[in-house]
Amino acid sequence: MHSFHLITFAAGLLAGFALAWSEFGAVTERAISWAGPVWSLPLERTNDPPAIEIPDIIRRIDSATAPHFPDLLEAISAEADPTKDALLLELLWTRWAEIDPTAAAAAALAHPEDSRQALRLVFAQWGSRNRNEALAAARSITDERRRYIAVDEVLTSWRETDPEAFLGIMHTLPEDHQKHQRRDAILTLAERDPIKAARIAAAFSEDERARIYPWIAGVWARSDPATAMKWAEELAMPSARAQAMKAVLLQWVRTDPETAGDQLAKVPGFSAEIAGALAQHDPAAAVRLLDKQLPARQMVESTLQLIRDMRNDADVLAMFDAMENSPQRDQLVIKAIEQEWYDRDFAKAAAWIETALAANDLQNNPLPALIRAWAMRDGKGAHDYLETLPEATADAHRLSLFEGLAGYDPVQTIEDSKILEDADRSNVLGQVVEHLQDTDPRRATAAFQEITDTEVRQHQGYRLGVAYAEQSSPEEALRWAEELDAPTKARVQTGIVRSWVRQDPYAASEWLARQPLGAGRDAAAELLISTVVEDDPESAFDWALTIESEEARIRHASEAVKYWIQREPATVAREAIERSELSPDERALLFKELKNDGPER
Repeated sequence: MHSFHLITFAAGLLAGFALAWSEFGAVTERAISWAGPVWSLPLERTNDPPAIEIPDIIRRIDSATAPHFPDLLEAISAEADPTKDALLLELLWTRWAEIDPTAAAAAALAHPEDSRQALRLVFAQWGSRNRNEALAAARSITDERRRYIAVDEVLTSWRETDPEAFLGIMHTLPEDHQKHQRRDAILTLAERDPIKAARIAAAFSEDERARIYPWIAGVWARSDPATAMKWAEELAMPSARAQAMKAVLLQWVRTDPETAGDQLAKVPGFSAEIAGALAQHDPAAAVRLLDKQLPARQMVESTLQLIRDMRNDADVLAMFDAMENSPQRDQLVIKAIEQEWYDRDFAKAAAWIETALAANDLQNNPLPALIRAWAMRDGKGAHDYLETLPEATADAHRLSLFEGLAGYDPVQTIEDSKILEDADRSNVLGQVVEHLQDTDPRRATAAFQEITDTEVRQHQGYRLGVAYAEQSSPEEALRWAEELDAPTKARVQTGIVRSWVRQDPYAASEWLARQPLGAGRDAAAELLISTVVEDDPESAFDWALTIESEEARIRHASEAVKYWIQREPATVAREAIERSELSPDERALLFKELKNDGPER
């Protein structure tokens, strides 16, 4: 663009703003004040220069001769408004370089503020008018960084004017400019003549072709994706061929997703990435493409990634609607609700599910998953939504509500869940225990006491034992466990001892020595042995001998012997076996272990 047109455009833009202000009822003086501050812009220096507005200085820049530019630069640089300052400086440097590029370049190099931008403007204009003269001047700059900027601007203006000729002289350029200028020149030429760009790139090195071919393909595909794909398919280099075909598809899928989708089989591995590009324009087409191209598991994972990247809930709904009725679709909907969508809008998700269920478009009902997730984030919101459903539907999903509330407000849920049947309440209380055991183990034990289902008590007892011992003390946890029924007590004690032997195996062993024989003690002994056997195999061996179960006794004693003979002569372990109260058959098994695992020392 000629500088006159640029300046005329800027003046018209500012004048238009001022006129608009005046038309809204402000006086003309106020409009001019908004358009710009008062400027001191003399053609000749005086002690008290006249005041002129921004449109006036723009006219002065456009009509200035070489001697006027230093004064104009000084006046503009004194302005405190950086936005207006930047606009006027851009006009000034461009016009100055057009009138007197040598003086403009010298001034830009001496300019104290943002000389890099000044250099860019001056040498871009100079290079577009006389590239050889501009390039010689740029190369003469002594400062390395400024020299690079100036040379690069001249080359850029040349590249944009005649990319084909520019590529012909690339080998004469400084090496630090060649890489990105070659890339940009090829892209510029590819926009005008992709066939010619491809022919020139064919003479480059293999590494360069691997980088440049996909760029050409992507630009080419904007205007003629079918021809670009045909060219990409015929490339000899496998890696460049795959990347070029991918670049074509990334463009093609935006304009013709069905045809592009049919091409995906030629470039395996890129379906999800290409669908991601398509989803920005047509989410429904993106999910249809994934459904067609990928196995079920990959399709679900890739579509979930698309949902993560989306910001518009309507696009997510369009993706769901586009999928055919299938178990994969149900799986996707449920996972999306559980993993992604509930972070956006619970109510909108619920409304869509209700509509899909009414139309028999879902084989499985994802509403329980939604209600559970909703209640964990917003207990009142989930409760209020449940109350809007028909009574039978609400009753069917009430357990899901309480399962979510167990994470939202576990303490209140202990009381509120009394309206549930025993089996359902046990499940809810089990989740309450999970949420409380790490923060409030005493309250967790109170909730645990109210669980009536044996299976839930067994499952939660072990984990509660571990948590209680870690949060308070093993001794306190064991005192509480004494109050439990026998099966639950054994399970809880196992968890407590597991925690205890990790914290202090010797204190745990002292407690264990006082316990009566039985399954509970055996389980605790096995935990203790597994913790100490590597560091203290002799103690592990002694504990193994106290286990009632013959199978467990020999298994752990054998393990202890293996570690023992790695630390001490095998005769030490042999003597311990001979002194033990093991049966002859048990001793024979351990002696065999000695013989197999190491020579006597």
